[in-house]
Amino acid sequence: LVVDIRRTDFENSFIKGAINLPARSFNPTLQSLMPILTRYSLGVYHYSNCKPTGYGPRAAAWYQDKLDK
Repeated sequence: LVVDIRRTDFENSFIKGAINLPARSFNPTLQSLMPILTRYSLGVYHYSNCKPTGYGPRAAAWYQDKLDK
C-alpha cells in the first residue's frame, strides 16, 4: 500500500493505486486507520520533500510508533 501524504499536489500527480492521507490529518486519524493500514506492507511517499526530517519520514515514524504499542 502506498500512502501519499501530500495535500493538493495529489490532485495533479500520484502513484496509481495510492491513497491520499494528508500529513496534517494522518497522525490525528492514525488510530482509527490502523485496522486498515496493518493489512498491508506500508510505503509512505512524499513527492516534494525527501529530507530525513520531512513529512514522509515523520509519517512512517508515527505509523511505527502505533505498531510498537
